[in-house]
Amino acid sequence: VWGGRDGGGLLASGALYNPTTGQWKTLSLANAPAARAGAAAVWTGERLVVWGGVGVSGALNSGAQLVFDVSGTPTEWRTMSTINAPSVRTGHSAVWSGERMIVFGGTSDGGSYLNSGGLYDPATDTWTTLPSDGAPSGRSRHSAIWIGREMAIVNGETASGATASGGAFDPGTG
Repeated sequence: VWGGRDGGGLLASGALYNPTTGQWKTLSLANAPAARAGAAAVWTGERLVVWGGVGVSGALNSGAQLVFDVSGTPTEWRTMSTINAPSVRTGHSAVWSGERMIVFGGTSDGGSYLNSGGLYDPATDTWTTLPSDGAPSGRSRHSAIWIGREMAIVNGETASGATASGGAFDPGTG
């Protein structure tokens, strides 16, 4: 768990939960991401990637990777590149494809609904822009899941209100 908000404001802290022992362990490593709420996060199998959300100055397009060693102990936070990263946003979704994090949608700092996103490769710390052809309408607070070879986007809120529409993106074919 990373970030969020409590009665005192935005949080720049987190913890790990061990389901075997039923215990929480505070994350206290240097270079953690800035305080934020509404970030998207994915687990890659060896690192936690946290991106976007709302910080003290508004929506963000930054994040970090929490890297773990082979025994499952977190070793360091690594700042993520913002070169070619999607624009600032909150209310977006993210899934792990097995190779890359796919980010879609959300709202901009000005409240515009976005139908854009990006693919992030944590191994090379690089972003690639999602194609816009055939993308679902701009939306926020939608559901997204990885269904084996595609990211499926359903429902959410658009400029017209709640929607029951969606779409799927296949990173193999673009």
